[in-house]
Amino acid sequence: MSKMIFCCDFWWRSSYPRFYEKTVALMKGANGKAFLNEGDMFDFIDILRKQIESDKPKGHAAHITYTASNTDGRSQVYLESGKDETDIARLYLHRVNSIVTYGDLRQIVFDVVKRNKP
Repeated sequence: MSKMIFCCDFWWRSSYPRFYEKTVALMKGANGKAFLNEGDMFDFIDILRKQIESDKPKGHAAHITYTASNTDGRSQVYLESGKDETDIARLYLHRVNSIVTYGDLRQIVFDVVKRNKP
């Protein structure tokens, strides 16, 4: 089973055309959350790609770019304008290797939200 992926350090440009709003909101909504496995992460990236494809004007070069995990388990998802590869938004992804607790709690309970693919 692949490991959890934690989303963090979301960044977005202070101003951008309206058609980016839904894709930026999806990325922002993932910030501070984790995917249970890589499959869920790739499903999310596909959702981002479909969203920007449906929202951008015909012929516009806006797109989602995923940079695969490097040796330390970090990767990124970018929403790019397509003009000089200017970033509109960025979300960093970190592979979770383990979960540690120093308290008496021996079993951690997570809130898991099931999303249906569009």
